[in-house]
Amino acid sequence: MTSSSTSGSENWDEPDMPPPPPPPNPNPKGKPCNVWNCRRSVRKSCVAASFAALTAKGKSKMGIADEKAVRVVLEADGTEVEDDDYFQCLEDFSTFMFLIDQEEWSPQSSTAMFSEFLNRRTSQDSAIGDTSDATDSAGGPSGDHRAEQLFSQLSTDGAYKQLLPWLLLRPADLEEIVNADPEALYARYSRQVVDEIQEMSSKALNDYSSAQKAVELLNLYDKAARKQV
Repeated sequence: MTSSSTSGSENWDEPDMPPPPPPPNPNPKGKPCNVWNCRRSVRKSCVAASFAALTAKGKSKMGIADEKAVRVVLEADGTEVEDDDYFQCLEDFSTFMFLIDQEEWSPQSSTAMFSEFLNRRTSQDSAIGDTSDATDSAGGPSGDHRAEQLFSQLSTDGAYKQLLPWLLLRPADLEEIVNADPEALYARYSRQVVDEIQEMSSKALNDYSSAQKAVELLNLYDKAARKQV
């Protein structure tokens, strides 16, 4: 007599594992943001943990009524931000532009950027200009010695052929270069280098003056246009 036994395989269900905890929020209080108006003339900052919070705080900062509809775009390229998922993907200190009514995003004009640069440079000139007399009386670099320093900086490795060194010069520096005695400089630098630096300084000084006047006229026109609105 034979007997057969059937052994079935037993299935063991693995116990349910709890999901891993979410990574800690690096900014538990929210994301630091910059909020600008369409003209880029009003610039505020806030900390928002969500897109809804950004919209609410941005309206408050910009003086926009709560019931007023706004469109929020990135100041850099005009990309519209519409939900929290995208907002959370953006970096800290992103700049948002709040648009109302028929306002449209537009890139910052070169005139506006240059105007901002001139304003910063004018402030620097005012701060430095107040100490120029004291520097001269104390025996600091002035006159021909200052011009020689500038020529040394601009001539090193052909720096005067690059744009950046010229942007760092103040109008007073350009005047020092233009008014310097070339004969005294020929002993240290080649005639070609001295002549080119002085010629470029003269042109830069004229361009700077013309651009500053143009910006002033544009600002006056803009103010007049705003009064008519």
